[in-house]
Amino acid sequence: MAENVFAVTQSTPGKSLPTVARSQVKGALSYQADAFELIEDEYVSSGRCLKGMDLRIIGTDGLQCSDFVAGEIHLRTRCLFEGYWDLDGFRRDPFTKDGWYRTGDFGFTANGEVFVIGRMNDIIIVAGQNIFPEDVEFITSQVAGVYPGRVVAFGVDNEQLGTQSIGVVAEMSGEFDPTKARRDTRNRFLEEEQAFPVIETQDATRS
Repeated sequence: MAENVFAVTQSTPGKSLPTVARSQVKGALSYQADAFELIEDEYVSSGRCLKGMDLRIIGTDGLQCSDFVAGEIHLRTRCLFEGYWDLDGFRRDPFTKDGWYRTGDFGFTANGEVFVIGRMNDIIIVAGQNIFPEDVEFITSQVAGVYPGRVVAFGVDNEQLGTQSIGVVAEMSGEFDPTKARRDTRNRFLEEEQAFPVIETQDATRS
């Protein structure tokens, strides 16, 4: 990590990296555990913290998380940078009052191992529920007419609803019916009740 000027964790040489099933991690699922068969069903460890590297996981409630509970990764080390320079001058806003650096990384700890599973800014929050873009992209790729892997999901602030809506841009393959494609995509997310909180659908297809 550049901001730490040095490595934060290190895996054990010669040993296999520990893994944790995604369903075991609280706050890491966008859907019911048995709703969809996603490819990335395990997280791989980034190693254990090196000596002198203090790391904690903080939840959305501001409290420190226990093992297997996902949240934002905070660091406090002896080689950590002091802040950012930009056009407005020197900034220390990424730091907490007690000196911890808010990395913006989303992850968890388990049995002394650190797992980094995403970025906080990438997560779409719909009605208080965390939605991971990669989940939306994978499921949308299964819709007939969508070019697999060429899908981008993102959050769109919705002031009227007071939350975010899910935006999806997908490349279509060959001949397709835009209306049917939108309908099939929405139905794919509704196949499993409460799998995803579908609040609003807006048409933005461009052929």
